[in-house]
Amino acid sequence: MEKQLNKLNQNIFNWKATVKQADGREALVKQLFKLLVAELPEVQTSILKAYKENDMKTLAERVHKLHGSCCYCILPKLTPLVKKLDAQFQKKNYEELDANIKKLLEEIQRVKNEIEHFDVN
Repeated sequence: MEKQLNKLNQNIFNWKATVKQADGREALVKQLFKLLVAELPEVQTSILKAYKENDMKTLAERVHKLHGSCCYCILPKLTPLVKKLDAQFQKKNYEELDANIKKLLEEIQRVKNEIEHFDVN
């Protein structure tokens, strides 16, 4: 699996940097990546639903949870978006929220598309 993870587009998932961050614990990285992949569809759906319903509390919670997941798996484009949104919610700063949520949902979809045919087992 690590050879496959290493072959993933480095803009989607950075295997080497994630393993380094995890102090070389490849088994842990694989497990965390599997969890992230498994939760992305539900996260995407719940973020979109909360956004459409203008439910800022749920939206903030979902973004925060995704931010936590992204802290353990280095996704070079997704992680900064989630971090930025999480900070916005913590500061209750909703400027550019529409654009940032749109970017986040697009990046989640891009990650899902990239890993769609990828065997994470």
